[in-house]
Amino acid sequence: MGQKQPFDIPAMARRIVAEVKECNAEQAQAGAIWYAKAKGIALAMSTETGLPISSCAGVIAALSPRIDWDHNVIWAWQVVRAAVAGRACPPCNTTKNRAKAWAIAHGADPDETLTGPKTNDFYHNIMGDWTRVTCDSWAALVALGYPLPNGVKGGMYKAITAAYRLAAQWLGELPAIVQAKAWIRRRMLMVRVSRKEARRLLAAA
Repeated sequence: MGQKQPFDIPAMARRIVAEVKECNAEQAQAGAIWYAKAKGIALAMSTETGLPISSCAGVIAALSPRIDWDHNVIWAWQVVRAAVAGRACPPCNTTKNRAKAWAIAHGADPDETLTGPKTNDFYHNIMGDWTRVTCDSWAALVALGYPLPNGVKGGMYKAITAAYRLAAQWLGELPAIVQAKAWIRRRMLMVRVSRKEARRLLAAA
């Protein structure tokens, strides 16, 4: 009694597999190419600014926590352009995340600067290592079946990563691709639910 219960990794993996199998063709295709497209954005930043693609990917990853993808990309472009132009760092994200992005844009090693597991894994996923798993709140929601309002940390992060790798093994796919497919479907599903709920509330007003 009082002992911490072990994480049920197979149960989490089964939820992940079920989510991925519910993807329609459009969602599956989007997930399959998501990280390749993200790397393409980093490459475009590198081509324009002359910064290494690793730096551009690192800036994207540093600015990714708790922000939607569109703003993530916009802010990353602003940071790399300001860095090469000699301007001040633009106001974006939190002070801590912005400082990491700015340091990376000025030559700091992304792998050493991105000390959080989520941003470090995201950086490597963008760079093409699809054996790693970016475990954000959406990835956790799929694996656990319930949200983690305070983020994915410590042993839970490692357990969810292991679950995605097991699910990928069962599905015969790479872990990052499985995560991307599950992430896309779950976000699209939640957006639909939110809009439906908004319409219901408006009708009741």
